[in-house]
Amino acid sequence: MKATSFILIALLVSFFSCDTDDETTDPIIGNWVLVEKSMDGTVVEFTDCLSRNRVEFYSNQTVSFKNFVTNDDTGTCDPYIIEQSWEHNKGYYRVFNASKFDQEQKISISNSQLIYSYESWEVINDDIITTDLVFTYEKQ
Repeated sequence: MKATSFILIALLVSFFSCDTDDETTDPIIGNWVLVEKSMDGTVVEFTDCLSRNRVEFYSNQTVSFKNFVTNDDTGTCDPYIIEQSWEHNKGYYRVFNASKFDQEQKISISNSQLIYSYESWEVINDDIITTDLVFTYEKQ
């Protein structure tokens, strides 16, 4: 009887200790709302259009950037959506941007805020112009 009870208890413990989801939920997964943007260290004035920007990280390691930009012709706030993939490896996050080859994008989570930064570059009159961009998001 004691052996049967012991086996039953062992089976119950092993059953309840097994998680049906083998991976724990990554803290980055979810919907994040933009709360601050800076360019080259200067905070950008928050417009109604900029305040609509969101980023959503999914458990299948895709990410959707839902940005809104002011249309200069109409004055409307138009959506601009970018779908990418992400990874979490050795304590850091990384977003893959297929359209910009050498662009290093950094993501960190600190004090319930997601900090997303990268160096943007463009060629103007044969000169390469770079801008350091930092976006701060809070989880919704």
